[in-house]
Amino acid sequence: MSAEVVGDKPLSGGASGVLCALISVALFAFFASFLPQITAGETVRLAWDWVPSLGIALSFLIDGLSLTFALLISGIGALVFLYANTYLAGYLHFDRFMMFLMSFMLAMLGLALADNLIALFVFWELTTITS
Repeated sequence: MSAEVVGDKPLSGGASGVLCALISVALFAFFASFLPQITAGETVRLAWDWVPSLGIALSFLIDGLSLTFALLISGIGALVFLYANTYLAGYLHFDRFMMFLMSFMLAMLGLALADNLIALFVFWELTTITS
């Protein structure tokens, strides 16, 4: 099965663009599911042991401000992926570009949701590397 072609460019970038857009939409829906809790004044903390011997956990805090940013990042990310899927159709390194774009979006989400200074630093550096 081949993509429809206009001139020498296909009309869609491929499965990676659609997959990235679907992941972004799924993240948006996941974060939107916290809206009732957050609007009721609660905060949500998700944590996993990262370096247990040093007592360091990878933790994320979802409050009103971080939820707003998470919804913005994932929602705009979905739109960017859909646009890039069409605009960059036929680009030789499209899949690699989508990987970097998704990595940047996830690093931005980590930065907006980080609950401790170590995670904040790690995600800040990941945004630098991926941008």
